[in-house]
Amino acid sequence: MADQSEIIFELYQKMAKQNIISAYHGDFTQAVVNMLLKQAKWDLTSRAVDKRTMKKTYSILVECLENILKHTTLLKASRSINENIDGIVILANDANNYRITIGNLVDCDDAPRLTSKIDYLNSLDKDGLKSHHTEVLKTGQISDKGGAGLGLIEVALKSGNKITYKFSDYSNDLSFFAMQVLISGNLNK
Repeated sequence: MADQSEIIFELYQKMAKQNIISAYHGDFTQAVVNMLLKQAKWDLTSRAVDKRTMKKTYSILVECLENILKHTTLLKASRSINENIDGIVILANDANNYRITIGNLVDCDDAPRLTSKIDYLNSLDKDGLKSHHTEVLKTGQISDKGGAGLGLIEVALKSGNKITYKFSDYSNDLSFFAMQVLISGNLNK
């Protein structure tokens, strides 16, 4: 095994340069999600983030972590995979903004549906997002993946910003999905 003392210092420098508050890479279980949320709450509180920004950031983080948990669990259950199905989450801040960046593996077949959904949400203004949210609540259709599709809508609504995302080839049938959400706020209140 290679000596990782140089790598850890490089990682430390990169994280400091990117204003990364916390990062996690590994298996996502409910216990891990709970621990990450507890840590995020402490991080936000210790930085004296105003309550409104803290509430939005925390709420969006909950949605993002639950999505990773749900999709990695479904992916593990749907196929016999010998490799890790890890996820990653990063919480960062700069100036008056917080950034939540997540990543996890998805079936290549899911990429067009996710792309379409996020592009549609990004095309809507605040009133359009509210109307779409209400419509999805009214129809209440649960997908075969166990959700009604409200999570991304709520992320878009609460952040007030466009969702950025990217798919990267991972294998013949898996893509790595990365998504970033920007939450604007006042760090000094």
